[in-house]
Amino acid sequence: MLPLPSTTLPDWETLKRTVYSDDGSLRDIYVLDTTREDWNRWIAFVNARYPVRWEAEGHNGGAPATAINADFIARRWDAGREQLTVLAAVFLGNVQANCHFFVETNIEQDLAPGEIRTPADHEQVLAYLIDLSTALSKEVILTEESAEEAVWFRVNGTCVEYISAPYI
Repeated sequence: MLPLPSTTLPDWETLKRTVYSDDGSLRDIYVLDTTREDWNRWIAFVNARYPVRWEAEGHNGGAPATAINADFIARRWDAGREQLTVLAAVFLGNVQANCHFFVETNIEQDLAPGEIRTPADHEQVLAYLIDLSTALSKEVILTEESAEEAVWFRVNGTCVEYISAPYI
């Protein structure tokens, strides 16, 4: 994990009340405009650095695996099997980020803000965003659920931008 950059972020109470408000919705992590190579790098990155639970219909008898199989995902996309159930849970300390492999063009994950209960949990999430941006050499954003335009954090390498009012 990279050290956290010296950015000006709000205090924990503000983050808990805004970004991590447990309002019943999720928060999304996006890497936009991705290629299959980006997906392969993401899969290698999370398999190597984080605990993972991966489940895919038609793979391993449906039993969970501790690593994501990139070839299986590629074959699924090639076959147009969008409806297969595929879920990867990436564990960021106490926080679980879920990836469903919806489309090749965006890496999208979600997390439950109620799981981010402490400043240490927030630091785990932020470190993941920084590590992910660095590993892929792409911008990573944390947004409101299903709202790419409602950005809370914009991460480019070790540069972290907090947006206090993400709504358009």
